[in-house]
Amino acid sequence: MLVIHEANPAYALPDGEKVRKALKDIPFKVSFSTFFDETAALCDLVIPIGMGLERIDDVVTPYGCGKNIYAVGAPVVDPVVDVRNTGDALLLLAKELGWNLGFEKYSDLLQAKADAAGANFELLVQGQPAENDATAYFGLFTLNMPVLEKAAKYVPNPAKPALALYSKLSLGTAKTGIPPFN
Repeated sequence: MLVIHEANPAYALPDGEKVRKALKDIPFKVSFSTFFDETAALCDLVIPIGMGLERIDDVVTPYGCGKNIYAVGAPVVDPVVDVRNTGDALLLLAKELGWNLGFEKYSDLLQAKADAAGANFELLVQGQPAENDATAYFGLFTLNMPVLEKAAKYVPNPAKPALALYSKLSLGTAKTGIPPFN
């Protein structure tokens, strides 16, 4: 089974034909999407979700940005059609399967996430992002600095060549807009 959330790899990835062929080999595919796009058309089940302004959601800046920002977008309009967001749909599915994930609503999960990150959820919902300059992303995940320091030990020696590893963060394709973090 494959679950796809707001992505259209059959269109957006560089070799869409290979993606479409790979998708055909997967027995059951589910798409959570705001649009009936090329990938959703190949899925066995399409669950419509609200547009960004119709639902609560959160975002964290990707690794490599100069500042860590955590923000929550609250709905500003009611959904035009009968939809729920992906988080609520998955929590409902878990409940139907008898699994207790500890949250009734997706907004409860985001509240717990904000609390774990040391951010004020009420301010986040009102549009004020939380930010810091630490190497940890608000406690959501951390970089293991002692391991990185051991891996990055470098003693300059002009007689020997050196290799410097880095992450380029190349995101996107020719078919998608260039993310502002590149």
